Amino acid sequence: MIIDVIGDIHGYADKLTGLLIQLGYVHNGIHYEPPVNHRALFIGDLIDRGSQQLATLEIVFAMLDAGVADAVMGNHEYNALAFATLDPRYDGRHPEHYLRKHNDTHIMQHEAFLAEIPFGSELHQHWLARLYEIPLWLETDYACFVHACWDVDSMAILKPMLTANNCLTEQALILTSQKHSEPFEALERVLKGVETPLPAGLSM
Repeated sequence: MIIDVIGDIHGYADKLTGLLIQLGYVHNGIHYEPPVNHRALFIGDLIDRGSQQLATLEIVFAMLDAGVADAVMGNHEYNALAFATLDPRYDGRHPEHYLRKHNDTHIMQHEAFLAEIPFGSELHQHWLARLYEIPLWLETDYACFVHACWDVDSMAILKPMLTANNCLTEQALILTSQKHSEPFEALERVLKGVETPLPAGLSM
């Protein structure tokens, strides 16, 4: 089995279709069909930035639904869920009361998605539900896949909160959104990677 690992599409559906065609995938009228003995693996960050958010999601999920591809969640899918979920510690709908605050920076990062899929719409609710179907990591007979960092200690912290397929629940989303908590740090490591200070005098 040849796994075609495709990462960080970020709403550029035209580039995705170009890549699939170059790899030998053929659209059968419903979804892109892989060449013999190939399978696609989308490594997260399907959304934000590009101008073809909906088309990207439709291409990817058609392949997932047809069983010809797999996917793992990126930090942008996680952020979309947190942006749309009220923090239960607050009573009311204030921009500061969502798990991911509706501040200028977060709105700017998410604006391409919301321009096509308006916040609170039926379409928005549909795609949020579908994002919940994407596991945080995937372990198969041929390889292990995660968006940023395969860290077994962090995964052990997250595992009891997740579904049997390593997918988020709303409760897991709430727990991992609480800054400076153990679940938050574990989620950050798995979906965003490891950060370490540079030696004195160096910057990036």
